[in-house]
Amino acid sequence: MKKLVSISIAVAVLAIVSVNQAQATVIQPIAATAQNVEGGNNQAYQPQYTIDGSEMSPGGFTGAWPIDQSSGALVTLSSTAYNGEPWTLPAWSGDYSKGFDWVTDSVSVSTPKWIAWDLGATYNIGSFHLWNGNQQGANRMVTSAEMYLVSSLPAYAALLPSGTLVWSGSVAAATQSPTYTGADYSLSSPTSGRYFLMNVTGGSGGATSFASISEIRFVAAVPEPSTLMLLAVGGLSLISVASRTRK
Repeated sequence: MKKLVSISIAVAVLAIVSVNQAQATVIQPIAATAQNVEGGNNQAYQPQYTIDGSEMSPGGFTGAWPIDQSSGALVTLSSTAYNGEPWTLPAWSGDYSKGFDWVTDSVSVSTPKWIAWDLGATYNIGSFHLWNGNQQGANRMVTSAEMYLVSSLPAYAALLPSGTLVWSGSVAAATQSPTYTGADYSLSSPTSGRYFLMNVTGGSGGATSFASISEIRFVAAVPEPSTLMLLAVGGLSLISVASRTRK
């Protein structure tokens, strides 16, 4: 009986602690690829710039070149995106290897363009946090998109692969300021997977419909507080029953 009481207490304590401390796990993808890059695969607009933190603060952007484009691990959901146009910095000097974000062109419902990410392992994803294209003055933003779970990371320039639709809708505009913190998007239901693909169906960038993404992170689903509370109540109930039995 003492063992039952001890186990019940442990269950209740763990559940109550989980209610108070449950936090979402933020996942930085390890690789990215895309169907299209503006300007014929322009090196300044590559899909890997959406995962490396090169435009983010704290992280890659320091205000001068060179920047550390391996600092994506420093990005949090409250990080800010700077300016997606590298040539606005005096030290750019025409080097197209110095980029900040992914840019595609000719985007529409009839001619969508995808970008895909490898999370590095299988996670139960509940949402994603997207920093829309924050090119100050350029207005190259994603306006609508669909997110799919796919079986592998597609090759560059491949056609849209088959997958399971897990989210679709409008994408909030960036503020075009260095204080922009992005927005959260919840999947239709928690989805277990490693590879996710966004099919961009609308862009704001003028007649050629440019669209860009500054950064993205995926967020693992966490148990609902009500579920954890039920576990805590169950553990406390076991303690009560065990105490009455002893009497």
